Amino acid sequence: DNNEPIDDQDPEEPDDSDEDVETVALGDEITTDEVIYTVTKLGSTPCVEYSELFDDEVTKEVIPDTITVDGVTYLVTSVAPKALYKNTSIKQVTIGKNVTEIGSKAFYGCSSLSKMIIKSDKLKSGSIGSNAFAKVAKNVKVYVSGTKYSTYKKILKKAGIGSKAKIYKKK
Repeated sequence: DNNEPIDDQDPEEPDDSDEDVETVALGDEITTDEVIYTVTKLGSTPCVEYSELFDDEVTKEVIPDTITVDGVTYLVTSVAPKALYKNTSIKQVTIGKNVTEIGSKAFYGCSSLSKMIIKSDKLKSGSIGSNAFAKVAKNVKVYVSGTKYSTYKKILKKAGIGSKAKIYKKK
């Protein structure tokens, strides 16, 4: 008979409470079910760029205000160049309120894109890349903040939105 006390704790077992925590670096990609985001800023207000919609079946897409991954909330502050390039399935896009930049050709050739809601009031002249909205549906309806209506009308035209596009003040 062995009368030694039974020790359930294996002294070799490491404390794994911090083992699985991955550190995120600038430029890292975060992939969700439909979208790839790229980390653009770390620190107290981490930010990501909406980089690519890889689900070709999606017809309505929301570029969110924020995403939360592993308990960290990231502001979505930009849309990458060619993020939805030549995506012919997409019919409606909502651009979140934290977006300050839209890359060139981000929505280029989205020929079915007939409705856009731009929640952000942070876009400025020069913050939308060339041809970002070229070759979207001819009669696209774009809803923008009333306070940004005249500014956005100009910068959307400069970004390639067609002359038949209708730009409305959203309520």
